[in-house]
Amino acid sequence: MKLTVQNNKIFAATGGRVLAPELPLVIFLHGSGMDHTVWNLQTRYFAFHGYSVLAIDFPGHGRSEGLPLESIEQMADWIPELISAAIGASGSGTGMCFVGGTFNGSPGCFGVRCPLSGEGAGFMFNGSIR
Repeated sequence: MKLTVQNNKIFAATGGRVLAPELPLVIFLHGSGMDHTVWNLQTRYFAFHGYSVLAIDFPGHGRSEGLPLESIEQMADWIPELISAAIGASGSGTGMCFVGGTFNGSPGCFGVRCPLSGEGAGFMFNGSIR
């Protein structure tokens, strides 16, 4: 599916299911220089086990338009806009979780800028991708 974020079409894989507003939403964030395909197996699993799923391509990666984001701070500012677009597409109100690879150990900082970083939102990051 395509979401519009900052006037760019952003590709998001759904694991083969339509987003369902009654299900919690899991958003998978790829590492630097990668795309949504690194999450193919995980998105499919969660989509068929009670979750709505989005595995996005950041701008300038995979099937998404736009120039790549140049810093962790830009990603931190971009993520809330992605959230708004995703919630608008899914109508999700039952919780949200992010799963992602760390870009040299630091992108979890976007949580402090996320308007949903309190109640109802979760964050999971794996080890550094180098």
